[in-house]
Amino acid sequence: MHRGAWVFVIGVIAALVVAATAAATTDNYFGFDNLTSSNPPSGACSGFGAGRDCVSGWNFWDYTQIQRNSGSATIGMGFIWNGNHSQINYVPIPFDAGTYTRIWSDGDFSNQTHYNKPACLYLNGTYSYLQCRGIIV
Repeated sequence: MHRGAWVFVIGVIAALVVAATAAATTDNYFGFDNLTSSNPPSGACSGFGAGRDCVSGWNFWDYTQIQRNSGSATIGMGFIWNGNHSQINYVPIPFDAGTYTRIWSDGDFSNQTHYNKPACLYLNGTYSYLQCRGIIV
């Protein structure tokens, strides 16, 4: 293959990689901050009390993700789905610092539609310093 053809092929591959990256969406909708029984305040996630937050818009979110830096509160991560705007399907996550990711179609959430929005919530304890994210790939 001629040098010009290789440059063209590499250019096409690079364009596809950039296009795929540009199509991904991440919404850091809470934090880094302390998730507690009163933070975020009531209404941060429409229809829910304090200690719960969610992505602001409905979309086909693929992942819910929490990055916990410190704290020992029990927290949950999950999804609110179309047709039941007042309920969050969630799973509790470990006390350990780290990043935890769940996909909308796994066993814990497979009974809901893909038209959803990620959510994180305080369950009990003192606080957890973290960031909550919704991701579309």
